[in-house]
Amino acid sequence: MAFSQATISDVRITPIASLAVIRVSWLSSSPAGATFQVYANRDLAWHGTSTQAEFPWPAVATSYTVGTVADGEATTDFSSSLPSLPPQGKAVLSWVGGRYEDVNLAAFNIYGEATPGGGISYATPLATVPFQIGPNTPDGFGVGGFGGGGLGYAQVSFTWTSTVVPTSGTWNYAITAINAAGNESTVTSVSVYVIRPPSPPAPDSQGRRLTYTYNSSTRKVTLNWNNTP
Repeated sequence: MAFSQATISDVRITPIASLAVIRVSWLSSSPAGATFQVYANRDLAWHGTSTQAEFPWPAVATSYTVGTVADGEATTDFSSSLPSLPPQGKAVLSWVGGRYEDVNLAAFNIYGEATPGGGISYATPLATVPFQIGPNTPDGFGVGGFGGGGLGYAQVSFTWTSTVVPTSGTWNYAITAINAAGNESTVTSVSVYVIRPPSPPAPDSQGRRLTYTYNSSTRKVTLNWNNTP
């Protein structure tokens, strides 16, 4: 069976500061008793049949990947076949398009929101992704049998990566297609749960993020740092 994320949804990362642990929980449509694995920064960190696991508070920024494996594969390391991780704190959108949608397809507009769940603004796109074939021919067998027109038009994959979001949460995005005449298609929207790594402490007037004081009487060192921006 190998490692699969097909049945995994709603993965949540919950810091529990009082216990100095990170709780990873998820939903799965797999039958009861299915075996799950959790990888931390692509290292196998946990396996079992529960739909949550707890880990010591990490010393570095950590990404967790959850999936199912077959019976007897609980301790098998599938790290080499894990899906690539998105950039931390960024949303990555992927979609397919082509001239089968519009022979004059020119670009795609990406829209988003200012805060998680705050509503998508269509006033100004976050980005415009040009329709570029690159090394792929725009003509081929297309989508749906022979596609549309002659031998059809090829299906081309596109991706877009956001800037680092200001806060963790479920961010909503929308994509529209634009043709050469400037006509815009109907909207396709998607929700992406993004975890933003914390920012480092703000520097002081001398550019220092961490300072210390030493008490010679108690022989103790006290570390001081500013709040994150």
